[in-house]
Amino acid sequence: MGVVVPDRTLAGHREYSAEHVSRLHVLRACQHVGMSLREIRVVLDRDAAERRQIIDRRIDEIRVRRRRLADAESFLVHVVECRHDLLTRCPECSVFAGSDPVEPEEAG
Repeated sequence: MGVVVPDRTLAGHREYSAEHVSRLHVLRACQHVGMSLREIRVVLDRDAAERRQIIDRRIDEIRVRRRRLADAESFLVHVVECRHDLLTRCPECSVFAGSDPVEPEEAG
């Protein structure tokens, strides 16, 4: 079963209404945020009890990605401005990396 099923003319040609076009726009937006076709079918079904659950899960995933990207940006901004000769000796870089800074004598 397709997500958007067009009507057919008497000659068998596909015929898309304004509603079909609108559904296609929503489908593209859902694909853009990473939804599968199964999830999109549920989201487009106005009576689907799962719709809220799918959308809430996708929002949570986006928020996690956003936090990770913000952390990555902060790390890179710091690296550009870091005054340590080796990033492994920088306490802030080590915090971003989740490790302890290496002391100069340990670095070899």
